[in-house]
Amino acid sequence: MLEARKLSKQHSDTFTSPANLVTSYNDVGRKKEALDLREKRLEVQRRTLGEEHPDTLNSMADLAVSYYDVGRKEEAMQLNEKTLKLRRRTLNEEHPDTLNSMADLAVSYYDVGRKEEAMQLNEKTLEVRRRTLGEEHPDTLNSMASLAFSYYYAGWKEEAIHLDEKTLEVRRRILGEEHSDTLNSMTDLAISYYHTGRKKEALQLEEKTLEVRRRKEHSDTLTSMTDLVISHDNVGRKKEALRGEKSSQKRTQYYS
Repeated sequence: MLEARKLSKQHSDTFTSPANLVTSYNDVGRKKEALDLREKRLEVQRRTLGEEHPDTLNSMADLAVSYYDVGRKEEAMQLNEKTLKLRRRTLNEEHPDTLNSMADLAVSYYDVGRKEEAMQLNEKTLEVRRRTLGEEHPDTLNSMASLAFSYYYAGWKEEAIHLDEKTLEVRRRILGEEHSDTLNSMTDLAISYYHTGRKKEALQLEEKTLEVRRRKEHSDTLTSMTDLVISHDNVGRKKEALRGEKSSQKRTQYYS
């Protein structure tokens, strides 16, 4: 038994060390090295654990991310399809890992132009997450945001606004206004407002987002300021836009 535990730890360490190195490579932008390590890790796991082992499936999902990071989107999509197929068979459709694979594949489909299939997967993922996790679970809220994105780019602007408003309302209530996900929802809704002609509401929301980000000294302040400059400019407030542009340039120098 002791020997089995020792072997098990050695086996775990064999996979854990490269995984830590992959994280380090990604953190410093060395995407190609991270990809190479993930390919080797997956090859070893397939050989030693089998293709349906949960660790192997996790590595397949990770490798799909690396393919995406280096622009190999077709390969990322194919790997996401394979991972989802295996997880559906071994875990069932309501398992969190299966739902994560559905969400990943929706992103892949969107990126290769298969937008209708992406929207259908996002709808299915949201339906299952609402039923199994509840409306207020972070994963459910992520699915709501993703589906709003799909609706927006399918031309279903009012449906996108409805989902964006709902996502923001729930995130504000359970996460608080200063949480990064809440701020992202505020920005998403402002974009939806802007492109449906509700430019003043978009401006007010961008101003509020910037106020919150300034208050917490968030690193995304620069993004909000840039968005606000565009909003000011498009509702004719040229002086405010110019002031925002100058301030944005200053923060660019500060963050660079």
